[in-house]
Amino acid sequence: IATMENKEFVDQDDLEEAPDKIRWGRAKKSSVVDERDRRITAYHETGHLIVTYLQHPKDDVFKVSIIPRGPAGGVTYSLPSEDEMFRNRDWFVAEIKVLLAGYVAEKVKFGVTSSGVASDFQHAMRLAHTMVWRLGMGKSESLGDYASIPTEQLSGDVKERLNTETREI
Repeated sequence: IATMENKEFVDQDDLEEAPDKIRWGRAKKSSVVDERDRRITAYHETGHLIVTYLQHPKDDVFKVSIIPRGPAGGVTYSLPSEDEMFRNRDWFVAEIKVLLAGYVAEKVKFGVTSSGVASDFQHAMRLAHTMVWRLGMGKSESLGDYASIPTEQLSGDVKERLNTETREI
C-alpha cells in the first residue's frame, strides 16, 4: 500500500489498511458512491452491529465500515472475546439473525431493500442448510451427514423433510 502511494515509509494507516484490502478488496473512492447508497449501507451495517451486540454478547465488534470494497458495500466485522472450538444451535441461529439484520434495517428504514442483502442471504441459507443437512440441528434432529450422500440416493421424503426444516430456520 505504501509503495502504491509512493511513500518512502510504511505508516500506521498502511498497516491498518492492509488486512482490509486483503480480506475485502480495494476500497472504492467515496466520491464514486452516491449519498443514497451510503445511507442504505450505513443502516444495513448498523443492523448487523446492533444484532451482533444483542445476539453475540461475547463478541467484540472490531470494525464497521460503509466504504465499499470489492463486492461488499460495507462490512461489520466482529471477533469472539473467547475462543470457541464448537458452535451449538443457539450460536448458528444467532448468526443467522445477525446476517438478516441488514435486510431488516433496510426494510424498516426505507420500506424496500437493496441488492446488498444478497451475500447475507446466501450465507444465512448456507448456515441453515449446514445445520440441518450436516449437523442434525433441525427440528427432527436427524442423525447423520446427509450432505455427504449423493442426493439421488436420498428418498424424496427425506430431501423434502430436510429442505422444510432448513426453510423453517
